[in-house]
Amino acid sequence: MATTVTIALDDDLEGGPAEETVRFGLGGTADEIDLNKKNARAFRTRLAPFVEHARKAAPPACLVKPPAQQRHPGLGKRAGHRGQRPRAHPGQRRGAVPSRDQPILTPAQPPTTGPNPSG
Repeated sequence: MATTVTIALDDDLEGGPAEETVRFGLGGTADEIDLNKKNARAFRTRLAPFVEHARKAAPPACLVKPPAQQRHPGLGKRAGHRGQRPRAHPGQRRGAVPSRDQPILTPAQPPTTGPNPSG
């Protein structure tokens, strides 16, 4: 069985159908607004003088990946195999939990019926 999903955009300024979602950023925030063709053109026209004189900013720090050396300090020229990651504990696979740290699980005891055997 097929399902059809229709997404209808409404112009956030005037109501009615919108043609597109315009994304923009100002003051460190990322925003978007649904606009019809006329309002989208007006938005871009009014911002054009500012955009023409603007300079490209560096991406936010949260979007920039640090160099591989900082992400994985164990990697380097002496890391052995290319792409090898440091082990969690010597002699163990990465992410393995030592058996001494694993909880001891026992099967659940069925409920007892009748008199309480402890007293």
